[in-house]
Amino acid sequence: MAIRRQNVPVRFPGALAASFLLFSLPAFADRAAAVKAHQAGLAAFSKGDYDGALREFSLAIKEDSSLAESWTEYRDFWFMKEPALPAGTKMELWAFRSFEDYRRHCVDTKAEAQLNAAGFASSESNVVVGWNKTGDHRLFLQTMVHEAAHLYYFRVAAPAALPSWHAEGMATYFEGFEPDMLGWRFGKLAVGRLDMAREAMKAGNHLPLSDLLSGDALALINSDTRKALLFYAESWALNFYLVRTDNQKYREGYDNFRKAVMTGKKASLAEFVGDLKQLERDWVTFVCGLQEGIGRAVSAGYFSEYALSTTIPLSLKSTTSAFPVDLLPPWLAYPYE
Repeated sequence: MAIRRQNVPVRFPGALAASFLLFSLPAFADRAAAVKAHQAGLAAFSKGDYDGALREFSLAIKEDSSLAESWTEYRDFWFMKEPALPAGTKMELWAFRSFEDYRRHCVDTKAEAQLNAAGFASSESNVVVGWNKTGDHRLFLQTMVHEAAHLYYFRVAAPAALPSWHAEGMATYFEGFEPDMLGWRFGKLAVGRLDMAREAMKAGNHLPLSDLLSGDALALINSDTRKALLFYAESWALNFYLVRTDNQKYREGYDNFRKAVMTGKKASLAEFVGDLKQLERDWVTFVCGLQEGIGRAVSAGYFSEYALSTTIPLSLKSTTSAFPVDLLPPWLAYPYE
């Protein structure tokens, strides 16, 4: 395969490299940047896809690390399970510079159904792909973390019985990450998803829980973009609620549901959490009352309380010593597969 000048993917050595990932997004513009990357624990890996497929720009080392740090988040979320891959095999992330490069990959791999998505993962491949559909690098990172979550799940579970809402709820859960001085913190609110779900619920035009549980993400992407966005937002909101609520019955029931689905069992959420009508009322109340400040203040554990307020007490921008970053990306982003 052809490799263009400066189009050098990055891999994460050590324990991560044993199973995870070759990330094809960053390109180091000069030798000094490459040396800095090596010192930070990154190493160049000479593999490329289509000629010109990889975006040419220098990427902050710290931003790169969000993908490496996501590995431990996936492992912790999925009950400490890690992919058992054949020796020498890795899970790869390919980030394409343009839609044309992404389109060519979809056509070559007979994945034309994914052309309207920003990226996808398949249980039949160890390669995740995405492209910068919005031109926003922060959202592009979220795309790749989201898609990597899908692939990780495919390698630690039997995906045959995986409901669409559950797949997307889990993947969007990992979009809630923010930088700090020590690295990246996961488990935050995916603010864009929250905004959309909350506003729909307050207006009374959200997808009913029954429709969400029976919905199909890819079908919606190819038929109704706005409904697809709402499907993703509500999938995030339902997973987030069931993982973080202080209702022990829901929380433990959802854990057991997740474990059952991971074995390939076709399971109904109602079997594990009880009355879905009551769940929907509790869920809507939670989401409508949730505000960003609470989610950021509580970075771990469960919510013992939440504010019934519509205020948004956060600025739109924040910076770290390493790079500026949008902490509140536009809510109208794009659906992922």
